[in-house]
Amino acid sequence: MKILSAFCGADGLVSKPGHRRLAACAHRRLPSHDLQRDRRVHDRNQPYPMREPDEPNGLQVVAFQGRRSSLKMVIKQYQFPDIEDDAWDSNWLVVEGRVDIKGRKWTFRDPCLTTIGAEHLADWLEEVSQGEPSTIDCIFTEPNLEFRYQKNRQLRIRFAVESGPPGCDTAVQWNERSFLVPVSFALATAARQLRQQLGRFPPRGPSPRPGR
Repeated sequence: MKILSAFCGADGLVSKPGHRRLAACAHRRLPSHDLQRDRRVHDRNQPYPMREPDEPNGLQVVAFQGRRSSLKMVIKQYQFPDIEDDAWDSNWLVVEGRVDIKGRKWTFRDPCLTTIGAEHLADWLEEVSQGEPSTIDCIFTEPNLEFRYQKNRQLRIRFAVESGPPGCDTAVQWNERSFLVPVSFALATAARQLRQQLGRFPPRGPSPRPGR
């Protein structure tokens, strides 16, 4: 008898046969016609040029500011715009970001969030801005981004795999791929900015939440 194990992140998506999820470096199965496009998205040997993420249609970039460090990110598109009826593939979002950690700068562009995961992040950021959250961290099916609440009223943002700095597949210190953001009303502003962008990319297909 075969036992199938499922991995579920904050985005509420459960992996299924044919969608193998590896916590260290997850790669989604792709329709054959998208293999080349996705290879361009993930190619760490051809980094994207350093520039500010575009503000789509006048919407504000989601911004996090720490001491000499920052993250600016935007949701660019659905990973598979033409797939509208699949609980999994219909909801992956391509996220573009610019990171500056004490002068070390890089950009990333990767399908690392789902519509449900991004909604959860917005709710969690708003909760953090109002006081101690019910859960200390906000993680996702893909390990690219992690948001963790610290007891000293700070938020740590961590980057890994395709969203990490060049060379993050080798031994890179945590302080080289994470930074602290003070807890303030600015997090509620980031939540509002994120919800604004999600208005362009609503959940599609059957409900991806487990048990529904």
